[in-house]
Amino acid sequence: MSWVPLEIDTVVACRGVDPDLFFPQTPEGVRVAKERCAACSLIYECLAWGLHHEEYGIWGGTTGRDRKRMRRAAGIKLRTPQVALPIERHHHPAA
Repeated sequence: MSWVPLEIDTVVACRGVDPDLFFPQTPEGVRVAKERCAACSLIYECLAWGLHHEEYGIWGGTTGRDRKRMRRAAGIKLRTPQVALPIERHHHPAA
């Protein structure tokens, strides 16, 4: 299930990529993920989703720390699910 409806010809830089790329554990991994995002036609949509829904991972070329600062500056609250869900890795469009 996709988080954003995509047209068949939409260029999404994360399509077909291992989702672990977007949950990096090293500064080099962060750099690589951000470079991938920079080439994406949906970077702004992905960032908007990440700002409102994602605490971890690279979304729209930003880290969780980047988005936390952006949310604070813009007065955006992180939306949480209305029901308790089992702990799973966050869904990323690359999945």
